[in-house]
Parts: sequence; C-alpha cells; structure tokens
Amino acid sequence: HSPSRRAPRLGPVQRRRAVKHAAHIDAKRRAASRARVVKRRAASHRLRGGAGVWTIMQGCLEEDFAALRKLRDESECDVLKEAWTDDDPRNWKCDFEGDQQPCVQVAGDRVRGLQLSFSSLAVLPDAIGELGALTKLHLYKCTSLAALPDAIGELKALRRLDLTGCESLAALPAAIGELKA
Repeated sequence: HSPSRRAPRLGPVQRRRAVKHAAHIDAKRRAASRARVVKRRAASHRLRGGAGVWTIMQGCLEEDFAALRKLRDESECDVLKEAWTDDDPRNWKCDFEGDQQPCVQVAGDRVRGLQLSFSSLAVLPDAIGELGALTKLHLYKCTSLAALPDAIGELKALRRLDLTGCESLAALPAAIGELKA
C-alpha cells in the first residue's frame, strides 16, 4: 500500500506567478473572443440606402447557401424542389403538420438548423455534409427516406438529429458514429 500523494504546496512567489499566468491566459481568451466578434461583424456589414437595409452575405453563409442549393439540385424529391424555388434559402418553407414552417435557420453567419419534412424524400444528397456548422437536422416524417449518406459524418457541429417518423430507414451509416453529441 503506497502512501497518498498530495500536490506540493506553492510558496507565495509561485502562487503569484500562477495567478499572473492564469490572468494572462484569460486575457488571451478574451482578446481572441473579441477578434471573432469583430470578424463576424465585418463579414455581415450592412449597407444603408433607399428604403431598405441590405445585408451582404459573405464567406461562410454564402457557402452554406451554395451547399443548400446543391442539396436541392441533387435531390430526387420533386416536392422539395418545388418548395425551394426562391433564391434565398431563408425563404424556403416546408409543411410541418399542416403549417408552413421555415426550413432553414440561420444564426450569426452560418446555417445552424435544417428542417426537411418531405414524405417523398427518399435520398438525402451528399451535399448535406457541406453544412459544417449545422447543429440541428430534422428529418421529421420523411417516410420514404431509406438511408442516410455517409456525408452525415462530416457534420461535426451536429447536436440534434430528429428521425421521428422515418419508417423506411433501415440502418444508420457507420459515419454517424464519428459525431460527438
């Protein structure tokens, strides 16, 4: 039986150094956080003119919207293609229990949520994997959906995957095990 080990006690000088080091690390984190906020604000700056305020989509949001359009174009679901005709994905709607709901949720400068309630959606295109910041994916009552693509494993930010009513879904891809949440 070995004697229990205790962490060595710090002297006053070592304690001051540890406190200074912790304050230094905390200051670096705050500075990095401020830099991220400034970068986000610069990426979605606003132009004022005439009667409206126009938001310029740059960088990540524009890339996410391109991925959504690619998902639409590669889909074999005619109902989805008819519902997603508008150029701006924020205007795309889907029927959710008799009510038209937005399909795309944007937070900050990224697409964070996607709701696909299309019973005739049989295949989810690989383009879904290009939505890297997606945290919520609702495939509610996609009764014809037979499989999820391996690209689902690329959604590292995904925290919620709703497969309620996906009766034809027989198995999940191995890549789903790579998700953290």
